Amino acid sequence: MNTSHRSPRNSNRLPVLAAEIRKAHAGVQEAEQVAAQGAINVGHALIEVKTLVKNGEWLPWLKEHCRISERTAQLYMRIARFGIKPATIADLGGINAAASFLTMHKTPDPGRVLFVYLRNEIMAAVTPASEYPGYFHLAFVADDLETMDRTKRPVAERGVWLFIHHKAGSDIAELSFENEADTAAWAQGGEA
Repeated sequence: MNTSHRSPRNSNRLPVLAAEIRKAHAGVQEAEQVAAQGAINVGHALIEVKTLVKNGEWLPWLKEHCRISERTAQLYMRIARFGIKPATIADLGGINAAASFLTMHKTPDPGRVLFVYLRNEIMAAVTPASEYPGYFHLAFVADDLETMDRTKRPVAERGVWLFIHHKAGSDIAELSFENEADTAAWAQGGEA
């Protein structure tokens, strides 16, 4: 009986398996990106439809002509508005994972402030830029913990979280949405 075993390193099968894995993985990534691009395209088309139908007629139009749920339509429109790229959606794990990502990365509605807490202390405040819909002002607690650093210009929604993650990394402890009028005294500070 031959007791010698082929070492996996010496197997002729390993390069074949590696090639199969790479090819299959590339196919999965391509399919995810195609699906993501489809979701983005649908989102842009739905946004356009909302501008073309009369107030109150969008949901009936959606049900009759598209046969997709309002929730799915809202997801597609949010992905389109956020400007997230198909490759990013694929990297996040697909459309549903991107939805979770976008839900975690909400921005405040007009009249509200989003406070971002880092280790139980306020790290940043995000307020809508009323003069530029879809854009936001950011204020960060400076390193001295007594002054504020502010962005000089409003930042697009997708840029808000890039700024915050750049400053905080993954150490964000909590998000809190509050009324802007209740927080006016806190919002005093300098410009970055």
